[in-house]
Amino acid sequence: MKILIADDERMVRLSFISMCEELFPGMHEFLEARNGKEMFSLGKEHQPELAFVDIRMPLMDGLTAIEELSGLCPRTQFIILSGYSDFSYAQKAIQLGARDYLLKPPSLDDIKKIFIQAEADRTQKTYEDNQVFFYETVAQFNTYCIFPRLDQDIAGSLSAYLFCVDYKEPEAQKQFYKELYKNIQQDLNPLIPLSCRYSLFHLPEGEICLIIKMPQSSRRPSDILQKISSAFGVPVTTFYLQGGSLEEIFHKITSAMDLFSLRIFCGYGGFLDEKILQTFSKKKQLLNLSETIENLQLAYQDRDIIQYEKLLQNPFSFSDPYLEKELDWEGVRKYLQHYFQLNGTVNDFTSLYHFLLLGKEDMYKTAPVNSAPNITEKVKQYVEEHYMEDIGINTISSIYGITPNYLSKIFHQKEGLRFMDYLTLVRISHARRLLTSSSTLSVNEIAEQVGYRGTRHFSKVFQKLTGQTPSDYRRYRPER
Repeated sequence: MKILIADDERMVRLSFISMCEELFPGMHEFLEARNGKEMFSLGKEHQPELAFVDIRMPLMDGLTAIEELSGLCPRTQFIILSGYSDFSYAQKAIQLGARDYLLKPPSLDDIKKIFIQAEADRTQKTYEDNQVFFYETVAQFNTYCIFPRLDQDIAGSLSAYLFCVDYKEPEAQKQFYKELYKNIQQDLNPLIPLSCRYSLFHLPEGEICLIIKMPQSSRRPSDILQKISSAFGVPVTTFYLQGGSLEEIFHKITSAMDLFSLRIFCGYGGFLDEKILQTFSKKKQLLNLSETIENLQLAYQDRDIIQYEKLLQNPFSFSDPYLEKELDWEGVRKYLQHYFQLNGTVNDFTSLYHFLLLGKEDMYKTAPVNSAPNITEKVKQYVEEHYMEDIGINTISSIYGITPNYLSKIFHQKEGLRFMDYLTLVRISHARRLLTSSSTLSVNEIAEQVGYRGTRHFSKVFQKLTGQTPSDYRRYRPER
């Protein structure tokens, strides 16, 4: 820790440092201030974790210096160190945010207790800060997906890891979540005291996103995540993005969400950074083909022969003679084998097309499409009955025993919009009804009744979709 000693007597400062070194040799960095002005300057520049402050000092007294620094040094714990036993000084110091009050000369035991408690408080504060970062990140991202602008941005060295997991069984999904959370907590929690902050949450379509904020750029989290990604029994493609602010990283995340299908050709089951995405996202024909293959996979899983044949009419060759050589055909083969479970060689666009023809033949040989009600109709019915609850694509997929990425893609394909967009429309529709039919419910109460846990998020979404704030909507659309 950085320790600031502010006292106008040199011997007092040296004696105090000597006692600290006796207790904790070589563990701390010490800064010395001879007066309140120096204390203010050193505190502002170095942001010490602990500051031992004499009350009476020249140029600026200790209490005034604490008052001036408290807003500038939010992580500093101030300890009053004075020869004056007047209790009014202690009261004033506590009011200004001082953590404790010691009389000079302090004993070794007094100093030891202060350091132990300060370290415990600092550790607890860092974990609390990480929780705040988590909740703020999730809330802001949910708002950004609807209204792509932040009221309050967070600057810093930020990294995002998007885990695109190709499940076939819900049980594999549950195991992945369990192991991922355990591994990330095990490997990243030790970095929290070093000012690392992280937030792990689900994206709207069910994939998992990890955002990490470091005090400075570091390869360590990336190395950890590469190790984690390779430890699972299901294919995990990790997209790696970097940004200098939360708004920038959110923009890159939402852009990358539209490029997930490129993993088929650009490193399936591997670790893809944004340079790879930028290179291949410019090749629009390749992106279209990637999306076609994902839709073919969905039609194959759904045994929808008509849709499958329609998709096979899309082009499977390109005018770019070099593109075929740039692609990861081994990854393409792994993707196809994972979902189609058919034998075949895939090393160019021609063999890819022939492989997918085998999928059509396989569907003709097997049983017809399940005659059960359309899964998207079930989802819409569930949303209408549970929109007021904290639900998402993962909630519903577990209820119907299918994987979230399959459900989100099939819903998008058949309904023409993403699941989260549909859920938002349902919630706002019910909010409009409540705003015009009930004058006794507050906006906050209506937000909670339609599934939003914060009025700010609800109001932004409502205004984005209706062009009015909830209050204005109620005011200009009176009850009829």
